[in-house]
Parts: sequence; C-alpha cells; structure tokens
Amino acid sequence: MIITTSMSSQNGSAQATWAILTTRNIYISAEETRCLDLPPKYSIPAHLTFPQDLIKYNGAQVSPLELEEIIREHPNVADVAVVGTQLDDGNELPTAFVTLKEGRSTEDSTTLPKEVMEFTASKVSPYKRLRGGVHVVDAIPKNAMGKTLYKDLRDAAVKLYKARTIIPGKL
Repeated sequence: MIITTSMSSQNGSAQATWAILTTRNIYISAEETRCLDLPPKYSIPAHLTFPQDLIKYNGAQVSPLELEEIIREHPNVADVAVVGTQLDDGNELPTAFVTLKEGRSTEDSTTLPKEVMEFTASKVSPYKRLRGGVHVVDAIPKNAMGKTLYKDLRDAAVKLYKARTIIPGKL
C-alpha cells in the first residue's frame, strides 16, 4: 500500500480530500503520516511529507528535521534548530543553532561548532553539510506554545552569514 500526503483536493474541496483520507484510514499529524490499518513501524516521518520546510541547496533538497535529529545525537547538544540561510543566488545554506547541555563550560561553546560540523558531516551526504555554520546560543527562541521560531532564526542566520569573512574556496 502506498501512502501519500501530496494529494490535491478534488475540485478544490478540502472536505473531499478529508473524505478520501478517512475512507482509506490515513492519519496525518505534524510528526508522521501513516495508515491506521498498518503497524506504526510503517509510518512516514514528517520531514518526508512536508516539502515546504526543505532547504534548497544547489538543486538538492535538504530536510532540516533530518539534520536536527542527527545533531541531537551529539553528546554536548541540548537543543537544536536548523534553518536555511538565504543567499543572493537563490541557494540556501543549512545553518544550525545549538544550545549546550547543562554542566558544559563556555570553553565547550568555542569548540562545539567545529565538533558538530564534523559529527554531522560524517553522517550525511556532502550536499547536506552545515555550510551555513553552527552557532551556539543561550536558548533556541520559542513561542508561548513551545514551538521554535524559525523565522527569527532565519533572520539571525542571514545577519551572521553577512557579518562573517568568506574565504573563497572554503565553502
């Protein structure tokens, strides 16, 4: 059975689409998409079903959620958010904002960006590397409901990118 969430509503009717999904017993949430007739191991992670959140780098699509999952495995990272840093040529560079785990010193914050970049690079394809950099912050900005404010992080990423010195050939 193939499950897809890229179904367009028939005749522009959201109710018609909902009727199709419920008759096929398909469950959609922010975390996953799955058919209720199948075991949960057949669910599809959200980063594969919500393409509007993807970062476009040199024609390839990079999932921020996939990178966040990998970075969370790092032993010194408490929280992480990955955004695309918009460039003038239309590309976006994957950029990570991380917080240190409790008990880590400020010395760790100077070495952590390089550690996270190397850690991530060892687990992903070359086009998914954190070319926009890794920035250590005190806290990831969140709204009252606890959702990450990605728009604020995108704005900060662009400012940080423009402020840094770019060495040709090192990107």
